[in-house]
Amino acid sequence: MNQDVQYGTAVASVYDSLIAPAMPAEEAVDRLRPYVTGARVLEIGVGTGRVAIPVAAIAAEVVGVDNSRPMLDGFRTKGVPTNVSLVEADFRQPLALRGSFDAAYSPAPPSTGSRTWPASSRRAPTDPPARRPSTGLLPQSSSRT
Repeated sequence: MNQDVQYGTAVASVYDSLIAPAMPAEEAVDRLRPYVTGARVLEIGVGTGRVAIPVAAIAAEVVGVDNSRPMLDGFRTKGVPTNVSLVEADFRQPLALRGSFDAAYSPAPPSTGSRTWPASSRRAPTDPPARRPSTGLLPQSSSRT
């Protein structure tokens, strides 16, 4: 993976405690609920599973992509729900994912630009081959400043 864009072990070990106060997982799940309930969803930047784990309780399937092995290892220590698949990949490149998704979202902090992604429909794109035309990506950045 590309070392210049991933969180290492030091960040992964404290990520949840640093991010949770600014971006509560419960708020993200409440916003996502209409789109992910019973759906096959893609989480871009799944990290330690802070959002994916509660989403998995209401989604049919969650595919989580992250480029940081330490962050994914942090997720694995929590226990990966049976309907969650983790993929270590750089999501700036085409992803080798099968099938299509009913929704895609990123719980990434606002500094990543996630607020600018369109959220025009329930269905959302991923890189080929899972792309569905004329769809949007659901942004899940915090409304807090």
